[in-house]
Amino acid sequence: MKNFEHTQVIGDLLKIGRESRDEKWMSTFLSHVGQAAFACGEPQVIKGPDGFPYFQFFLPKNEQLKEFYVLGDMLEDFLLENGFGIALEPRNNQVEWILSYGDLVHYAIHRTFAIPTSHIFENSTLKDEVIDGSQSVQTLNPPAYILPVKARKVIKAFLEAQGVKEPKVCLLDRSEEGKGRDLVFNLAPWQFENENRYHQIMEVMGWFLPSYYSYVAIPEAALGEGFFKL
Repeated sequence: MKNFEHTQVIGDLLKIGRESRDEKWMSTFLSHVGQAAFACGEPQVIKGPDGFPYFQFFLPKNEQLKEFYVLGDMLEDFLLENGFGIALEPRNNQVEWILSYGDLVHYAIHRTFAIPTSHIFENSTLKDEVIDGSQSVQTLNPPAYILPVKARKVIKAFLEAQGVKEPKVCLLDRSEEGKGRDLVFNLAPWQFENENRYHQIMEVMGWFLPSYYSYVAIPEAALGEGFFKL
């Protein structure tokens, strides 16, 4: 299917009122948006209400554009490299659809926006637990199919901008205990001006990761040499 045929599908979907956009609508939308041709906004990149940068996509007025933009073609060398999300048709403080950086990371890895029916994070329970020396845990350097190199660099830059001197990460594997896996960052409340700021940083970290990823923070001393540089 040519790019503008995907665009036509997206255009038809956006004519449907928001109150009627069900799961089938969402599935169809997400299966076409990655290969549709769009016009860009002016400026190309805007800051969203959440403070993150978004590349603006608009439906083209005709198919005679001298230059058009396709999400799938922009991923590696532009969107992932620069830490951008996508804002589709942002107008008058409203937007038709938002794709976070984490959504784009998922698409880059899987070439689909569909969430897998099973994944390594699904049994995670770490948010309600404390790691101690009696537990059987293994830490791994997250592979590229979990955390691509460009995403690591973007997350590192974000954490450094928050004052974290040497951001690190690991994949904590407790599958032998039936507890799944978690991405772990070497963060602790005392690294920030107050605990509220720490919790804010942890919340917005989700923007950089696929929505089904389990991620937590553990002080570096708790895992010893188990962390790896971002």
